[in-house]
Amino acid sequence: MSDTGIYIGLFFYLFFIFTLYLLDLFTSFISQTGRMIEKAFKMALIAAAVAIMGYGAGTDAAPSRDAPGRAGPSREYLVKAAFLYNFAKFTVWPAKTFADPETPLRLCLLGKDPFQGALDSLAGKTVRKRRLEIHRLAKTSGLGKCHLLFVSASENKRLATILKVLRGMPVLAIGDMPNFAHSGGIINLKTVRNKVRFEINITAAKRAHLKFSSKLLRLAEIVRDRQGQGRDR
Repeated sequence: MSDTGIYIGLFFYLFFIFTLYLLDLFTSFISQTGRMIEKAFKMALIAAAVAIMGYGAGTDAAPSRDAPGRAGPSREYLVKAAFLYNFAKFTVWPAKTFADPETPLRLCLLGKDPFQGALDSLAGKTVRKRRLEIHRLAKTSGLGKCHLLFVSASENKRLATILKVLRGMPVLAIGDMPNFAHSGGIINLKTVRNKVRFEINITAAKRAHLKFSSKLLRLAEIVRDRQGQGRDR
């Protein structure tokens, strides 16, 4: 074989080795990029889940500064407002609760408003094609028209009376005061290590003929009436 043939053969051999090297680099790059995309996608899913429930969000009580000279809702109650909206999404009311498919879902607030406008941001949102309405109440006479009811801590002294009025009504009673769920309320929001958590009294929910998604129940601390609470007298 001539020297020229040897050089040509050596050239193609080296070219082949170099091509394999480039192919290996390209494959490694694609693999790493794929893993990065997969990781980013998983992080996005986790962030979305946290946003949906407000779960794990801190409850720093510093006010919002959106409007100069006017205190907005605290981060704690922004998170709690998000919880209320998602409770509505994961709760099933008896069919007879609504007059027709267009009947709005009524979220009521009884007592002093700790949300400072955070609830109003929910007005007009939809839950299973039902428009969400926000209503503020001072008396217990209109509780039966509510589908969700947040009982403010300002009503703690008359809580027993309020829960007695609600007994048997398909109203999702929610509070954020000690012993609310154990006293016969259905959902209680509480702060644990600077994070919002919630309890569900499944006995009270059953009395109200309300059902919850298994997803919601998995996130909740399940409680029941304390002895002597919630019984017919």
